[in-house]
Amino acid sequence: MLSKLPKNILLIDDEKKLVLGLKAILEREGCTVFTAYNGEEGILMAKQKMPDMIICDVMMPPPNGFLLKRSLQQDKRTASIPFIFMTARTSGVDKIAGLNLGADDYITKPFNVDELLARMEAVMRRTK
Repeated sequence: MLSKLPKNILLIDDEKKLVLGLKAILEREGCTVFTAYNGEEGILMAKQKMPDMIICDVMMPPPNGFLLKRSLQQDKRTASIPFIFMTARTSGVDKIAGLNLGADDYITKPFNVDELLARMEAVMRRTK
């Protein structure tokens, strides 16, 4: 089966073990993965690399994921990059806030890797 995963992914999270583990999984799936460990680094990397998708934590060193997404929305070059929030915050209010900011999906930690891959493929089908 031909994968519909994005070719280049930017993964932004301050949990280094999670980033390294997810990076290894995504690379085994054939993706190129760029990483950032805080919001400021994430914004710079998004503008430099122009990835096909961004997967971003909500709670991390400034700016947090919500502020990062808002910043990327204001730049026409990065505004349309498919975006998935990944977070331990399970409140419906947080999910709605993320989606209202323009995120394409929202997954809560801990998550099943197969579910994340399926969500990534679904976002790519909707946005490409």
